[in-house]
Amino acid sequence: MADRGAIEQLFSDYASVIDNEDWALLEHIFVDDAVWRMEHPGNQPVEHHGIAAIKDFLPGSRAKGQPRHIFTNLRLLRQDEDSATATMYMTFAVTNGGEFGIVMTSVYTVEAVRTTSGWRFQRLTLSVDSPYREDA
Repeated sequence: MADRGAIEQLFSDYASVIDNEDWALLEHIFVDDAVWRMEHPGNQPVEHHGIAAIKDFLPGSRAKGQPRHIFTNLRLLRQDEDSATATMYMTFAVTNGGEFGIVMTSVYTVEAVRTTSGWRFQRLTLSVDSPYREDA
């Protein structure tokens, strides 16, 4: 069985990396050949293949101000000893110039694998519920 706590910790670590701009830690969250995908209403999906591409992309995608990724409702859809598929809801909030706002809500779907260094994301898909709000 997959280690539910370890999968949940990956989500927490991922949020912390982005919220605190600690990009080097992405190597402890994703496998080397990971895929990061975003499905956004009204747009073509965007994919980044490999940890180097993910590390190049994510810093430029960060919201202005202080972002906070709030993850809830982890659901393991499939699990075995060395792999799992899970979903997690995300509410994305930002404080900017003293103003607080919810920027977007979404669902993350991940495929995680057990490596010799612990659990890592193999594939992460961010499915945004509605268009991103820059004005939040």
